[in-house]
Amino acid sequence: MLKYAYTAHDRRFFKNVKTLRNHIKKIIQEVKDGKAGGLAVGEQKDIISIIVEDPTYKDDLEAITDEVIVMFIAGTKTVQGTTTNFIGQYINNEDLRHKFH
Repeated sequence: MLKYAYTAHDRRFFKNVKTLRNHIKKIIQEVKDGKAGGLAVGEQKDIISIIVEDPTYKDDLEAITDEVIVMFIAGTKTVQGTTTNFIGQYINNEDLRHKFH
């Protein structure tokens, strides 16, 4: 990653990246401290709780933050693909459109 912001756009980008990472770190720390607000209850745990307990990531806040961001991006691409496929089928398949309505 670049270390210097050359333009105003770069400065805004780096500020937003820092803000996002700090927010995710705060959530991860709350999970670690048991203040997750119901995200991890008994045997039903969210993905952050599972990663925090994993010996590979247990003490590496930066690695956990990176994994959460990767999962967020991967989830976004999945939703985008599903939505694109649905709209394509909806537009091109009259029977499906009638069933849907």
